[in-house]
Amino acid sequence: MEAKNKLLLRKTSLYHDKTYLEYHFSQLNKTAVKIAKENNVSIPTICKWIHTYNLREKPLYKDKKWLYHQYIILKKSNQEIAKICRANTSTIELYLVMFDIPIRTRMEAQRIRRMREGNNKNKLNNIRNSREQYKEYKNGLIALEKHNGFYNVL
Repeated sequence: MEAKNKLLLRKTSLYHDKTYLEYHFSQLNKTAVKIAKENNVSIPTICKWIHTYNLREKPLYKDKKWLYHQYIILKKSNQEIAKICRANTSTIELYLVMFDIPIRTRMEAQRIRRMREGNNKNKLNNIRNSREQYKEYKNGLIALEKHNGFYNVL
């Protein structure tokens, strides 16, 4: 009789609760490993409960609007999208074709890449110029002027 009472009084673990797992896994984007460590259980245990409650979301690349926005509007490459989704580039290409999203030619892809590289070089040059003009000194910034290879405080 006492054994039955002990079983009934057994505390249920948080990871058994669907709302707990849904909140931590889907909304806080915690991994199964992190949830397992927080609850002092094995990773397969958490994976079992995630699978039981069907909490795995479909991959981003399976969403036509999202894929279109990334590829056409933001002009990201297959490799960049694949890296975001942790997928293979051929998988991204497959879904581009499936969703009838026009695939760029090699020339278009190179033009976009060169434009990005040019923008990055301009940004880098701006940062370098601003570093030459200002130097951090203890609590604040001191304006400097470069003259004959030496910096003079303004």
